[in-house]
Amino acid sequence: MLQHGFLETEVPSEAEWWWHQPVSVLSLKTPITVQEDTSCGKAIEILEKEQIDQMPIVSKTGWG
Repeated sequence: MLQHGFLETEVPSEAEWWWHQPVSVLSLKTPITVQEDTSCGKAIEILEKEQIDQMPIVSKTGWG
């Protein structure tokens, strides 16, 4: 990413306090998802209600 100009700053070093921490230590909310057949209008309602700006779309068989 750096070599191709996509990042402006250096990647953090392993010396950062969080580098070796597992993701499980983060207090993350379970993502809100919608199925692929959800209408755009309904998806926007959910985004506004939950005050989020991104929402994964899943197929009926799972991710993707």
